[in-house]
Amino acid sequence: MKIITITYQKAKIQLSFQELTVFGNILNEVYKALHELEFETRVGVTFRQARSFLSSFTQESEQTGEQLIAISLSLSEISLLNNLLNEVCYGIKLQNFETKVGMTEEEVKQFLNLVNQAMKEMDLIREERKKTKIPSPSDSREIDNICSLEAEGYQVTFYFKKMAGNLNNIGVFIVLRFTSFNSVELMISSLPKSMSMENLEEFINNLEKYLEFSKEPTSDLVIPFQIFQNNIFQVQALERGITLDNEEYVNLNFMISLAQARGNIIKPSIGVQAAVLLKNIRSFISSMQKIIIDLKN
Repeated sequence: MKIITITYQKAKIQLSFQELTVFGNILNEVYKALHELEFETRVGVTFRQARSFLSSFTQESEQTGEQLIAISLSLSEISLLNNLLNEVCYGIKLQNFETKVGMTEEEVKQFLNLVNQAMKEMDLIREERKKTKIPSPSDSREIDNICSLEAEGYQVTFYFKKMAGNLNNIGVFIVLRFTSFNSVELMISSLPKSMSMENLEEFINNLEKYLEFSKEPTSDLVIPFQIFQNNIFQVQALERGITLDNEEYVNLNFMISLAQARGNIIKPSIGVQAAVLLKNIRSFISSMQKIIIDLKN
């Protein structure tokens, strides 16, 4: 048995026909020693599933006539081999080990060590990949740096993740949640992207500048006022006003990109326009500034 390559998804190992036969013997001996339910609990699959899994490789070896066969195993599949090897070495009590299995106990334990090594390396690669991977909506529960902007009828949430080995860029995706006219809540996510810290700071600084500039009674803002735009999202400020509760608001147009631009075709985007209280924008700016500090550390 030999490990050829290992990735976060698969471990490619080389087995001889004799070694495949040994695994078949191990499967049978473990099954004989355990009840059906106990077998499934301790091995992780039913006996039929395990037998079918091993038989597929044995049949392939018989059909090709090759003495050595290379097989690619997922983490769950290699875990099955690990469980079988662990049971025959340390779980069940097996008399006449070499006669029944076809190898000495020490040789089978070497198999177990190789399988354990492959599993550990797969886990390490997965962990390293998590550190460098740009976040996506499926990772949202694992992300700590989250900031939301509340508007009338919609909410924009930014998810940020540090990118290992790259202090100047961060992984980001944006989720836009809003309620349609028939009161159905919709959720749209941007593509996961890498964004520079400089870009993020520019966005927050522009928001601050807009609030400061719009305070001036003589300010002559062009409508729509472009606050920020990059390949992930864009924000425009439209008309301002005061609510019945005497709170200032501005109509913000928030757009997120849905796909990459192709040739001269305009990049498809989707967004929403609604009133946002200025106090919500200030709160959003404050939260973002704290996140930027955290991302830099």
